[in-house]
Amino acid sequence: MYNKKRRLPFLVLVSLIIGLMGSLFLTTAFAATFAGGSGGVEDPYIIATPAQFDAIRNHRDSHFILANDIDMSSYSSWIPILSLKGSLNGGGFTVRNITITASNSGQMGLFISLEATSTVSNLTIENLYVTGGGGTSIYAGALATHNRGIITNCNVGFSIDVHATTAVHAGGLFYTNSGTIQNSIANGTVYVHTTTAAYAGGLVYSNSGTIENSFVQGAVIGSASTAPL
Repeated sequence: MYNKKRRLPFLVLVSLIIGLMGSLFLTTAFAATFAGGSGGVEDPYIIATPAQFDAIRNHRDSHFILANDIDMSSYSSWIPILSLKGSLNGGGFTVRNITITASNSGQMGLFISLEATSTVSNLTIENLYVTGGGGTSIYAGALATHNRGIITNCNVGFSIDVHATTAVHAGGLFYTNSGTIQNSIANGTVYVHTTTAAYAGGLVYSNSGTIENSFVQGAVIGSASTAPL
């Protein structure tokens, strides 16, 4: 006679084994995406290639550190990463040659938003270009449109050249800052083009957070309400 009671523990054991194998597979797959690390605060994902840098967008809650300089010129037009909730430590290395092209209205930058839990530190960016527009309004910042996190020891070389029919909103590092910016430099020019209203700043345009020992080297060129900070 078939004994269902004897089979039940066996099925539970098989289910547990399958679950453990699935978890191991996912952990291994995530690790294979990067050069090492597990994405935690004490063991951040290690980024060594342009593809690994791009993979940040799929792990926005995680923590990252660069292992070397990274040239992003193989990406003809960078798609901004929606947000960062973890951390990005540049390790003193440089990410260079990032081109971000806007074809219409929207928010443009390396990221769109750096959230309140995020930290970006010890990072140099060279030759970051934000260009284009054409819709009714556009928001742009080299690192992100909005910063709510902590930025420290960052040096960003950029050129922002954007246009819109109604309003342009742009800042060198960020359009708005409600977080903290420390010991950082924005090096570049912000060009804004519109026949109506332009709101632009060299480091940020709107600040409700903290800015310490940080400055801009460059210029803001535009029309209407421009206010370098």
